[in-house]
Amino acid sequence: METAPHKFEFNLIVAEQEAVSRRLGALLFKPGSQILMYAVMLPVAGVIMFTAYLLCAFALRPIQLENWAILPAVIIMTITWRPVALRICQRMMRGVIKLDKRAGDPITVEVGPDGVRWSSPGFEGKAAWSAIDAVVDAPEAIVFAIGGMAYYVPRRSVPDEPSRLELIASCIPFLTPEARAKSGL
Repeated sequence: METAPHKFEFNLIVAEQEAVSRRLGALLFKPGSQILMYAVMLPVAGVIMFTAYLLCAFALRPIQLENWAILPAVIIMTITWRPVALRICQRMMRGVIKLDKRAGDPITVEVGPDGVRWSSPGFEGKAAWSAIDAVVDAPEAIVFAIGGMAYYVPRRSVPDEPSRLELIASCIPFLTPEARAKSGL
């Protein structure tokens, strides 16, 4: 079945890119498979156990000033560990991706029988349909998930509702059964 490629052109908006990233994160890390969250929480559990040990040690020994000095630091670390870790990760990714520098860049996305092609100044990528893990019809964009990254077509670049439905329908025959199931199509 040959279908004509769909071509979309738009300028990058940072808030839109971040919304698509959150959508991709929600797709990749569904409840029950949030390994990253558990990896961050493991050190917190260790700190909590250490705090409990210190409290028990304080109850069994005479109070020493140097032991009490470490307790507030351990409690503060326990409370702030996860929010701080998330902020650090966000800042690191913002530094790597440099979205602010790319704001306003012209982007072209082509969706056709061979796959999805994304081109912007300084980057061009193509994903065959066999590499696409899911097509998500999200409120902010149509997202093509490819491993831990995504190409997307923002809703503002799709002319109307029939065009959006036609784009999604044209993707279905090319998706693998697993990608179709994950997409909910």
